[in-house]
Amino acid sequence: MSLMDEDDDEIFEVDMEIDDVDKDYQHEDHDYSEDEDNIQEPLQVPAKRQAIGSGSKGNRIGRRKRLHITSTISNEGTEDHVEDDHVEDHQVLETQGHQTNEIQGSPKKVRGYTQKKNIWDMIKTERIGVTFNNYGKPIGDEGNELVQFLGTLVRMTEHVSIEYSDWRKVPIKDKETMYKIVKSKFDILPKETKVIKQSILHSMGRKWKAWKGSLKAISYDPSHTVDEIVAQQVNSDKRVNPTQFKKLVTQWFTPEYQKTCDDKRLSRSKMKERHVSGTKSFARLAYEMATENNGVYPTRGEVYIKTRTRKDGTIVDDEAAHVVASLKDITIDSTITTSDLDDYTNDDYSKLR
Repeated sequence: MSLMDEDDDEIFEVDMEIDDVDKDYQHEDHDYSEDEDNIQEPLQVPAKRQAIGSGSKGNRIGRRKRLHITSTISNEGTEDHVEDDHVEDHQVLETQGHQTNEIQGSPKKVRGYTQKKNIWDMIKTERIGVTFNNYGKPIGDEGNELVQFLGTLVRMTEHVSIEYSDWRKVPIKDKETMYKIVKSKFDILPKETKVIKQSILHSMGRKWKAWKGSLKAISYDPSHTVDEIVAQQVNSDKRVNPTQFKKLVTQWFTPEYQKTCDDKRLSRSKMKERHVSGTKSFARLAYEMATENNGVYPTRGEVYIKTRTRKDGTIVDDEAAHVVASLKDITIDSTITTSDLDDYTNDDYSKLR
């Protein structure tokens, strides 16, 4: 499903390595910094799975999330569904010293790092069962857990260095090691395929790139020296390896890198019809829409309308509003049947694009 060009990451993926470009263009309704692979791939109905039991696990704090857990003990493949009572790390508020509220005088609280400690601390015989669609995209709450876990994995300096200029230059052995770690925490359902593996590695690459970009957005200052930038960032974020980070910062000051930033800035300025689905991939969104509609999956046009409409019912911009209006007209007059939903040469969206 190609509402955006998956091969053109330089244009459609928010690249925070550009000098604060995302700050200039970031939409008020959408945090692009954590975007998952929101390239709209073809959609299909996955095999239905029904919860068969529940229990409680972990500390009783944070948001309760019911996850599909599998076990490797005794009867291989035994499945259960448990209540995962873990802290949603991206919602944890950490107190920062010396920052106070001007009115109440209380410490200012800011968002903490996503750690997924509950997954890292899982016993070796347990896995989270994640269902993937036929196009290698994870769906459901378990898919969201996988996506966030990948983000924590690629930020660990012992697994992958930030010194490389491109994900394709990261050694294959490092990628394979990380993929094995993923498989030690997650069961791939219905079964592992090359498409799924490529999708997971691709997601790792995007998150690794976003991690480098966020470091630049936070720490880059052309008036400072490389050593000054490194010292300041390393002192404020213990996840950053000083040796790796110095190599990365050195790249930022090269003429070649500066030119690349200029090119990306220009490409970014041409981006239109931004979506407001946040961190949720289109595959997960379509799955949720189908769940709410008795298992009937949405058309590409319906997904487009959903992802370009704000919570207050307004559309993200004038061009998207024009497309949405046209899609609604097509929906009203359409003769498309359920069997045509996978025919992307004759669906509602293809009639416009």
